[in-house]
Amino acid sequence: MAAGVAAAIVIAVCGTAILHNGRSGTPDTVVTLDAVVLSQSPAPDGTSPAASPPKSTGTPALAFTATGSAICIGGLDYKVTVNVTANAVLATATFYRPGATPMTVAGKTATVTVSVFGGSSLAWHVRVVAADGRALTGPNRTTANPCP
Repeated sequence: MAAGVAAAIVIAVCGTAILHNGRSGTPDTVVTLDAVVLSQSPAPDGTSPAASPPKSTGTPALAFTATGSAICIGGLDYKVTVNVTANAVLATATFYRPGATPMTVAGKTATVTVSVFGGSSLAWHVRVVAADGRALTGPNRTTANPCP
């Protein structure tokens, strides 16, 4: 390193960086970063290296919401419709009650309607598989029988 050129060390934590200038009596600089650079020093010839492009944070975790509604079709019999909205394009979606029923998928949504004969409620859950292969099973849900 050339004489009089101090090395810079950048320590980034949660988008905040403290730039230590290496000189006593001179305050460090605190900045907020969009792209996090963990460390960077001048090149051996004393010049600053070119900044590298920000790295992608990757694909967000697969997530979805599932809602169920019921309508009475007579006596104690009812139909349950479940709608799913995901944050990714879906390849498949399956409704479990405990048997498996394929859902109709269109882009980031899926739907299914099933008939239920008697009983006070229907326990169910949904499993989705995104077009890129990520899969997620949702929590158990219960839809009450709406019949009087």
